[in-house]
Amino acid sequence: MTIEVHTMSDKELKKLDVIKKIVSGQLTYRIGAEQLCISPRQLKRIVKKFRSEGIIALISKKRGKTSNRTYGRDFKEKVIKLVETQYRDFKPLFASQMLLERDRVQVSSETLRRWMSEAGLWNIKNKKVTIYHPRRTRRAQYGELVQIDGSYHDWFEGRNDDGKYCLIVFIDDATSRIMKMRFYPHETTEAYFDLMRLYIIEFGLPMSLYSDKHGVFRVNAKEAKIGTGQTQFGRAMKAIGIELIHAHSPQAKGRVERCNETLQDRLVKWMRLEGINNPASANPRLDEYRDLLHNNMFAVQPKNPINAHIFINDLTEISRHFVIISERIISKSLTISYENKIYQLDFGGMKRRLHNKIVSIREDFNQGILIEFEGKSIPYTIYDKQHHLEKPVDAKELEVRRIERLLVKKNKYPQYTPTKNYSWTNCRWGQRYSGI
Repeated sequence: MTIEVHTMSDKELKKLDVIKKIVSGQLTYRIGAEQLCISPRQLKRIVKKFRSEGIIALISKKRGKTSNRTYGRDFKEKVIKLVETQYRDFKPLFASQMLLERDRVQVSSETLRRWMSEAGLWNIKNKKVTIYHPRRTRRAQYGELVQIDGSYHDWFEGRNDDGKYCLIVFIDDATSRIMKMRFYPHETTEAYFDLMRLYIIEFGLPMSLYSDKHGVFRVNAKEAKIGTGQTQFGRAMKAIGIELIHAHSPQAKGRVERCNETLQDRLVKWMRLEGINNPASANPRLDEYRDLLHNNMFAVQPKNPINAHIFINDLTEISRHFVIISERIISKSLTISYENKIYQLDFGGMKRRLHNKIVSIREDFNQGILIEFEGKSIPYTIYDKQHHLEKPVDAKELEVRRIERLLVKKNKYPQYTPTKNYSWTNCRWGQRYSGI
């Protein structure tokens, strides 16, 4: 006697229980159909098939068979070969996007993840235990808050001899859109001024900026007791009406931090595929990457569709604030000192005494130095300091040098000291001294 064993799912077992009750007359077709969430006509067909074939009629015929959507072996081997040769260090999601865009090969990221894991090209890592940081609600309007940050990384993977560069990124808080980004040698005030100018030209003035406590944005020296308490960037933002907010932790500005992490993975590999090896060729194409491969995928819609940017027609007044402003006191000879240089001021026919007055120095990164007094530009000439001749050496210094040379010679050739058991009679001086 043979016993047949059939494997059934929970759904099929429930269906079997209902059908048995219908066959035994305990349930009607209408109530049974409601319990199985099907129509009474469909239930009648299932019952009819059950009476003729038994339990096998309720078991799915697809069980144990290959899915109709399964990829062929040749296709799988082709995809794995492409990943090994071109996208070996790519993550599955980015690799699937590049396969579709560059090779016209369409495969889902999860399927590719499984294939890469089977081929040893992707290791599934356990998630680290992280400290809980409650999420901050996004700003409602586009342009209401922009997160800014700089990221140092080997962006060109050693293809550029100049080493690591800093990628400065501006992220909109309401939509997670990358607004502007550029490569610079260092994270400096000049770099942020330059990128902020490009931002305003394209989008307008945002309402506020969210940054960390870098020295570009905030005076961190506790002993600083003079000055306005603002950095050059903070002064410029206040002058044009943009609020500058400082984050107390990296997690507070997590959107731009996570964006930098994404760019260090995806942007690096995209530039490798495009043959971009230096900032000069990368900067003109960063907007292309921003629009095609980042914002289309990661950006979200704002809660309030109204744009909070303030559009500016004339940037002359705005650009006037993007300079380094310092103050100096005029000396009696009508000169000032700035950056180790002496500037001779030319006040023309002015008769009043001007020494001890304060002038303003505006250093534009493109146009040079501009000196202003009471709102008027003052012409100047740069005074070159003369190099003094070498001072004559007196007799005392010569004697000191001679003694130093003797000491060096003495240390080089130390005086010989004989031992206690040394026989002086063996030497010529000892024989003469002893009368031999």
